[in-house]
Amino acid sequence: MARFDEMLRTKRARDFWAHFAPIWESRGYVRRDDFLPETIPHLLGSLVLLERRVEGFIYRLVGSNIAGQHGRDLTGSSLGEWTSPVAATIQAQYDKVLADRSPILAHYDGPAFRGGSFEVIERRWEKLAFPLAFAGDAPDGVLVCACELAEKDSFPPCHVGPGASGCWCAAPGIPQPR
Repeated sequence: MARFDEMLRTKRARDFWAHFAPIWESRGYVRRDDFLPETIPHLLGSLVLLERRVEGFIYRLVGSNIAGQHGRDLTGSSLGEWTSPVAATIQAQYDKVLADRSPILAHYDGPAFRGGSFEVIERRWEKLAFPLAFAGDAPDGVLVCACELAEKDSFPPCHVGPGASGCWCAAPGIPQPR
């Protein structure tokens, strides 16, 4: 499997990878105190921090670009509140990130907020997620960067087909889930 940095289509995702991959490679996860907004201001609108709690993944921080695509700020809400089938895929991705202490890369067509309701539109996304420790040395959350692809951008070779689930790849060298 190709390295993630060779598969990324957007500058923001490449910058996110360049900033956080060395931290993950040295420790196996990113700590909350590694996340310093002033060092990555151009990425903030595309970032999401989620914490796993007993009731599921809770949105602790949602960037403005992501909030705009959802039509609201999800901060404080739970991934489990989603009624979309996309939520089950996202839950599985984040569970895998934490179980393996490895990032995932996803490419997909996804729902976006338009005119008061969610509808699947011709938007393509790439998303990177790293394991995140809010406190201590045990990852208990995920740090996510989700970037909209330009219409002219093609999906990379890892993409396995249309639909909201798209593809998602485990860390380089680990086979993609089927």
